[in-house]
Amino acid sequence: MKKSKLQILFYIVAIIAFIVMSVAFIYSMLDIPFPFILKTIMLILAGISGIGYFIFFEEMK
Repeated sequence: MKKSKLQILFYIVAIIAFIVMSVAFIYSMLDIPFPFILKTIMLILAGISGIGYFIFFEEMK
């Protein structure tokens, strides 16, 4: 139960991170100045989702 709850949490974080990253990519394509805070948040979210995916795939083995 605990593992599945963690997996769901990581899925949610990964989806949010993906949305944020795609929005950031669109912003960079449009050449709009991008705030430093949003860049750091994006990096943190990307890191968390990366760790989440790693843990999830380790559980799948």
